[in-house]
Amino acid sequence: MKIQDATATSKEFTRGPALVPTAELLVWLDATRSDIGQRRVRLPVWLELKGPAITSARIGAADGADVVKLKIRDGAMGISVVDRARRASRDGAPAAMWLEGLWEGAGTFSVLKFVKVITPAEADAATFVELEPAP
Repeated sequence: MKIQDATATSKEFTRGPALVPTAELLVWLDATRSDIGQRRVRLPVWLELKGPAITSARIGAADGADVVKLKIRDGAMGISVVDRARRASRDGAPAAMWLEGLWEGAGTFSVLKFVKVITPAEADAATFVELEPAP
């Protein structure tokens, strides 16, 4: 079964900061949560699965000390992130996908929309995040 990419929306997201250094990325992500309204972000997320659960989620392909680990909340989605990741994972390798949602702080990302799978050929270019335009 092919995973369908999300349909195009009228909003064009703009390129945000690079994934590293992570300290700067976290400051930027926290700034998306403002008094005047939280803005959606798109993150390149790598997920490792074991059975029906996510064992590890992180922003970007790199793994190590300088990486942002995530807690995924996906209650707003019709098809869970785990189900989408299971379909996208090849040969037990981590699943990679662009996800859209709200940064809740402290490593928590509330996913609102699956955007697309990140193919191995696209992985090296997924080194940034994106932000929806201001209202």
